[in-house]
Amino acid sequence: MEIPDQHPLVESLKSNCSKLEAEIFQLEEKLATDDDSENLSDDLSEELQKLDSAKRELAAKLREILSVKRKLGDLPSHSELIQYERRFSELYVQIQEKHQQTQKFYATYNALLEIKELMLKETSLLNSISSQFQDAITSTAGRMKLIDSMEKIVKGSQQKLEKVQLGLREEQKACDALKERYTTSIAEQRRCHSLLIAFQEECAKNERLRCRGSA
Repeated sequence: MEIPDQHPLVESLKSNCSKLEAEIFQLEEKLATDDDSENLSDDLSEELQKLDSAKRELAAKLREILSVKRKLGDLPSHSELIQYERRFSELYVQIQEKHQQTQKFYATYNALLEIKELMLKETSLLNSISSQFQDAITSTAGRMKLIDSMEKIVKGSQQKLEKVQLGLREEQKACDALKERYTTSIAEQRRCHSLLIAFQEECAKNERLRCRGSA
């Protein structure tokens, strides 16, 4: 089995295996020449068991080291993380630009729709005044009707003005809330930037450790 790294524990196990193999070789030589073959056979059997146990332990440690190496290999490198970060930032900017553009389109559409409604009301109002004006200059009842109609128009315009002013105040509140959110977002962005720098430093440290481990 190929040793992936010169790990101290692996080197120690290999050394023990080599010593046991040497002892077994010596015992086999003695067994071939010595008359006390029974004791030597027992010693040889014991040494073989030790060698087998050491080999199993060595194989287990090698599998453990290979497993750790595979896990480390699955982790993205520092340069890959930088690329991911850059791509995510670009996508975020694109999404924000698209969102802002869509909001502008909706705002423009709503504004044009409101202008259209106001123009239709203005046209209807002018037509109503025009139709009543001829009667107003020829009879008292016509003038009273025109005055009453104009008062209603003024009242409706006043209500419309109040509604617009209320909407303006609500928009101002929303604008103030957005400014506050913007300030909070800037602070959060700075905090994230600090965390990102710390993360990049840790990635660089991890990359250096990986290089040392594979050396």
